Order: sequence, then C-alpha cells, then structure tokens
Amino acid sequence: MRQEFVIPTEYTFTSLLQACATMEGLNLWTQIRCNVFMVSLNLDVYVSNSLMDVYGKCGRMESSMKLFVESPIRNDNTWNTTIGGYVQADYAEKALDLFVNMLECQVELT
Repeated sequence: MRQEFVIPTEYTFTSLLQACATMEGLNLWTQIRCNVFMVSLNLDVYVSNSLMDVYGKCGRMESSMKLFVESPIRNDNTWNTTIGGYVQADYAEKALDLFVNMLECQVELT
C-alpha cells in the first residue's frame, strides 16, 4: 500500500489486526498498533475492538482493559471482546463481573 501511496483506513487496520489476532505471539501487530495510534484510529470503535482482541489473545488483559476503559464509544462487540479475553485468559470471575457490569449499563445487544 505504501508503495502505491494508498492511505490505510480503519478497515485496513481492522483487517490487519484481526489477522494478527489469529497468529498469536507475532510481533507484527505492535508495529500496526503504533501506526493505529499515530493516525488516531484507536478512537474508532472497530479498530479499538480489534486492538482489544489482539491484546486478549496475546494474554495482555491489562492492556485490553485499559483500552476498554479509555474507549469513548463502546458497543456490544466491545463488551463481548473484553469478556471473551478474560475467559480465554482463565479469569472467569472477571468475565462474569464485566458481564454484570454490561447488564447494569443496559448495553443494547444486537
């Protein structure tokens, strides 16, 4: 894309992050993450959700939760991504607590 002077969009970064999430442990996603923050696309709910997913799949739930807390916009997928990250990391109690919090916040499920 750079060679062709094509500017990556939120869709580009979401796709790249999802690809990295399936390849746990690769360091490529840290470079992508830096680019996301450099162009402020971390404020996009879909890009932010993808970042949280990668963090969770790499066992970095503190980083995932930090993004969750800082997210200006959360949708049901944001909550589900974070809950799923806790489940994958064997933090069932934290996952359930977050689920209860989601219900208390009256998140509309789609």
